[in-house]
Amino acid sequence: MVLVAGVAGGIMAKRISSSTPRQVSSITPTSKVDVRVPLPSVQAHTPDALLALPARELYRHLARWLLDANETEIATLLDRYRTQGGNDFEITRLLYVHWTRLNPEGAISSATNDEELYQVWTSWACHIPEAALAADAATSGKMARTIGHTIGRFHPNWLFANFDRIPPDGQESAIQGIQIESFILANPFKTLKQTERWNNKELLYAAYAAAIRKSPFDAWQWLQQHRISNPDFAGEGHGSLESILRCMKPSDARDLMRIAETMPPGGAQRDFFSNSMEFLAKADPEAALAEARTSQSSRIKAEHLALAGKAFVYHDPERAFQIADELFAACPEVFHYPEIQMPDGTTVQPRGERLYKIHPYFKALGVRDPERLMNSFLSHDPDGEAVGTFTTLSGIWAAHAPESYANWLNSQTDPRIREPAARKLVDQLASQEQYAEALDWSLSLGTPDKSPTDSVFNQWRRLDPDSALEWLETANLPDSRKTQLREGAPK
Repeated sequence: MVLVAGVAGGIMAKRISSSTPRQVSSITPTSKVDVRVPLPSVQAHTPDALLALPARELYRHLARWLLDANETEIATLLDRYRTQGGNDFEITRLLYVHWTRLNPEGAISSATNDEELYQVWTSWACHIPEAALAADAATSGKMARTIGHTIGRFHPNWLFANFDRIPPDGQESAIQGIQIESFILANPFKTLKQTERWNNKELLYAAYAAAIRKSPFDAWQWLQQHRISNPDFAGEGHGSLESILRCMKPSDARDLMRIAETMPPGGAQRDFFSNSMEFLAKADPEAALAEARTSQSSRIKAEHLALAGKAFVYHDPERAFQIADELFAACPEVFHYPEIQMPDGTTVQPRGERLYKIHPYFKALGVRDPERLMNSFLSHDPDGEAVGTFTTLSGIWAAHAPESYANWLNSQTDPRIREPAARKLVDQLASQEQYAEALDWSLSLGTPDKSPTDSVFNQWRRLDPDSALEWLETANLPDSRKTQLREGAPK
């Protein structure tokens, strides 16, 4: 029994000095030490012999020597260690861990400075929290913070059951002790329950984040029950949907779907479903694809297919293009949100944040094979009504490969396709300061009254007036039109 207690004391001293100590879950240790583990061989059984050892070897030999050392021997060794200038924190802590196990009052009386006094009280609080608290209360009460922090760090279960026994001066320190431990990660919901009694926001936030990592759905359920009683979790703060997404793992995406199903219909639910699909696609693309196909809304189905399809673009591009074709069949105009007429007569443009999430999918496919993507879309929009999607795909193609885009454009005879496609090429060429080419395409438009010629020419003239006017002189335009452009007059 002495052997077991001594080994445990040596380990405890290391734990206390560690920046990330292990959790001690109760007052009485329940873990067993295997006494059959071989201990280091040592012949130094006297304080003088121990202190003659090299510094790097002292700790392990001292830990063994302390297995059956009595209080007098510990006091003698500590005194000699001080005399020869020893000031290693872990060595002193190891001695006090064993001394407080034998006689904590004697250890306190031996302390020669504040640092040693701190070591004594933390060592005692590790062994018997109640006794350390009672002794401090019966004397000065100045160590309440030190004792509280130690209890929070090593005995959180005891703290939860006995928080009212911690003096007011030590309660905040006790809570802070819990925060730096792995206890919160292992017991987030137990910690959250305590926040109903303690006014500590940092503990509340840390425990809630840990609860999300453990079970996003249960954390969300807890939030719904406590949102009113915890105003800090209202609105867009720590209790927002975004906080769930920041803390959870992609493998927990199924929990996100469950959360979304509990929300009332509306934009917030749709946004959350969209975020859930992103997470699910990262963890299980096939599951995300199957989930996307279950939507009863053609628009939401298309958005979710795009989010799921992103996972296939690079490792299975053929599958990604097939998903795009399925998407266009469901909702060709995936890039346009119609205005909503409100009861009071006003109109509202729905939030378009979800468009930013699906755009990378189309851009990746457009870079890989823009003509195939465009043809797939056009096959599902024969009447040219899906202007938003057409504009998006044209922009991707024109920006990435303007020459191939121009070749495709020259082959188009349907003005419903050619006109908007040419305008997109004009915009792209002008943005690259290829003004002569942009103006040539602008003049080819069949609707000159809506031509961007004036804006492109004026932009060029501001940057390089000589080149712009030189182009104007040779342009195939009536003299009256040239005069209008030269003078900047409206058409």
